[in-house]
Amino acid sequence: MDIRVRELPGTIEINDPAPIVAYLASYAAWADQCGVPFPETVSRAAEIAAATIEAEGSFKITCLGGILIRRL
Repeated sequence: MDIRVRELPGTIEINDPAPIVAYLASYAAWADQCGVPFPETVSRAAEIAAATIEAEGSFKITCLGGILIRRL
């Protein structure tokens, strides 16, 4: 049996904090269930993103996904 990993790296580059706020807003129901101070958390994330965009020109999010391939 042969198992291989195909890495799928990615980068999202954002020039406006609005997409980050919109994404985080999708977790509102979960945050309420867990007692997370949601409005404050989203507000702070927007501040961090805006400051990073101001200082660096963009906010970058990196990820590394992958696919496992099995051959018999």
